[in-house]
Amino acid sequence: MKIAVQRGRNTQESKRFLHARVSLLALIAILLVGLSACSSSSGIFAGGSWQLSALAHQHIHTLAVDANNPQVIYAGDAQGKIFASTDGGQHWTEHSAGLPLPSSINALSFDATGKKLYAATSNGLFISTDAAQHWSAVGKNQGELPVDNYTALTFDLNAPHTIYLGTAHHAVLVSTNDGNTWTTISNGFPAGAAINGLTFDSDNHQLWAATTQGIYRFDSRGTTWLALNSGLPLHIVIYTVQPASVSGGIQGLIFAGTSQGFFRSQDAGARQSWGGIAPGLPRNQPVYALALGATGYAQLFAASNDVYLFPGTSGGFTITKLLPILLLGFFFYILYRLTRRSHSSRQAMLKPERIIEQSSPEQGDEFDPSEPTHPG
Repeated sequence: MKIAVQRGRNTQESKRFLHARVSLLALIAILLVGLSACSSSSGIFAGGSWQLSALAHQHIHTLAVDANNPQVIYAGDAQGKIFASTDGGQHWTEHSAGLPLPSSINALSFDATGKKLYAATSNGLFISTDAAQHWSAVGKNQGELPVDNYTALTFDLNAPHTIYLGTAHHAVLVSTNDGNTWTTISNGFPAGAAINGLTFDSDNHQLWAATTQGIYRFDSRGTTWLALNSGLPLHIVIYTVQPASVSGGIQGLIFAGTSQGFFRSQDAGARQSWGGIAPGLPRNQPVYALALGATGYAQLFAASNDVYLFPGTSGGFTITKLLPILLLGFFFYILYRLTRRSHSSRQAMLKPERIIEQSSPEQGDEFDPSEPTHPG
């Protein structure tokens, strides 16, 4: 009788062990989903803070990323110096031979082929074909470029001979023959506004302009400039505007560096939902240039006199990093408790008295030879 009861108990214990294992597997699944939710995909969506790069105290105003190798970054400063990094901004060397000094480097940009690096300066437009080792002037002999401070530069990747050149007093100049001749794009552009930055979105055929009077966009299939300033602070100066899609990012995500810090819009400025992102940049300090680069274009670079990286490679301690650690700790705690419980239950089943009980008949059921073996 007791043997049957004990067997029932063993069956119940087995069911408990099975239930514990199933619960553990379910817990693991839940924790894995939680961990995946806590960790963003990568790069600029992974959280974190801005971090100061190794290029500091140089008054950097412009950045450019080599399209053939996004680990190669170029930076230009207000004193006419150009620096290059081949490891995603970790180390820098100077490459300024052939540039007139003093001459503020206002913009750096590669052409559509990615083989020619142009520099727009306060003393003219220059070109390098040997990774910024040497520079030569563009347009000096033809005399086509008006006397001005050349402040911005960009290219249409679908039109390899077209150059867009921003100025302080002549709006945007465009050349379709590698800089031999130039025309002006100024219809709808605010009078007296100086251009600080240009970016051409080749996929959407749009030219974005960062100016002293806000953000403007020109559709190359249209005829006039469109203002996109609602939602931005009053009297803000825009130094750079960068659609993320230019470097393979999300359509509609726009970054802007301004006199009042860093802003972004997730709807291409359509509803003007501009907002900031992440700590780490100095407060109330201008952001002159932005560029996406490094492996997989997962790093955002900002020129704010110094060069900053987002997300920082040191990866500051944040709540988004603390939560996965807590989840892992909780998982191992539950695993420990379940293992201890299973071990204790098995030890109890293997105690000598229980083994004796399972192998010996109960006292009331012992065989008595004096009793009849059958009724009656």
